[in-house]
Amino acid sequence: MKIAVVFTGDAIGERLNVGIIDAAFGARYALLERLDPEIQIKTFEPYTADGADVTGKHWNKLLKCVGRLTDQDFDGIIVALGTDSLPYTAAALGYAFAGTDKPVLLIGADRPLSDPATNAFVNLYAAVECVRQNVAGVFVVYRNSDGAQYIHNAMRLLPQFPFSSDLYSVGGSVYGMLTDDGLQLNPAYASGGSGENIGEISFDKCNEKVLCVSAQPGGVYVKISRDTKAILYTGFSVGALPAENDKLFKKAESKDVPVFLAGVDSDAVEKNAAKLELQRVTVLPKLSPAAALVKLRIIAENDLPWMTAQKDFGDIIA
Repeated sequence: MKIAVVFTGDAIGERLNVGIIDAAFGARYALLERLDPEIQIKTFEPYTADGADVTGKHWNKLLKCVGRLTDQDFDGIIVALGTDSLPYTAAALGYAFAGTDKPVLLIGADRPLSDPATNAFVNLYAAVECVRQNVAGVFVVYRNSDGAQYIHNAMRLLPQFPFSSDLYSVGGSVYGMLTDDGLQLNPAYASGGSGENIGEISFDKCNEKVLCVSAQPGGVYVKISRDTKAILYTGFSVGALPAENDKLFKKAESKDVPVFLAGVDSDAVEKNAAKLELQRVTVLPKLSPAAALVKLRIIAENDLPWMTAQKDFGDIIA
């Protein structure tokens, strides 16, 4: 079995031979030292950055690297990422490589590698097992604090909750789990989409093009800059929109900046449909706010029609 492992910095990318690169195998990383030596591993590092500092330019480098690797004779690709931004980077890879016939597995770590309680190594072993079983597609493999080893659709991860390092899928729609009995697929999982990706994409200057606003009691007003192409508004789950935000919506309308609402229950949408229509707010289907942000950044940066936000690429929960 031959696996490409892509590192991007953060604690999970700790090197053992700093400054030394083996031409045949790449750098030596602490994460890989416990792997079966029979597995052929080659490492790559398109960039090094803390997860919180990742921008569209980093994503471009990562997509280019993974794209080249999918065309080579690797049985699978494992990408080691900082957990803070993992749901966002996972969505970027998911949109770019949806429909791939190779396993592209993303992993993170809840603690530094030196901590005996870290889940980094079990996440790696689980990702290797997914390659062995040819779990084709873009997935996140991650053990939560409940001890379960989950396999998530990369485009369905929710942003992490405060005070928690666990990862969850929208609506609990995990692809499956790895247990002592092997790979257990979720019978309720629906892949959705057409198996196609969103197309050739770039993230060069995407960060400033989508303004993110979260609902707060009493509302919040933020300035719409010249670079703003769209607004992603993450609302209360009950669908209530603070009256104070009418100013924001009217300003957006005057500047021809579309507003998209994410994270709202479908029943709440029906109750507030008239108000939303009046405010010219487009309600997104049931998808992760992290994926919604990445999707809108793709649309804004690549001049795609805004209706693309409603299209199912396997990111939407029916």
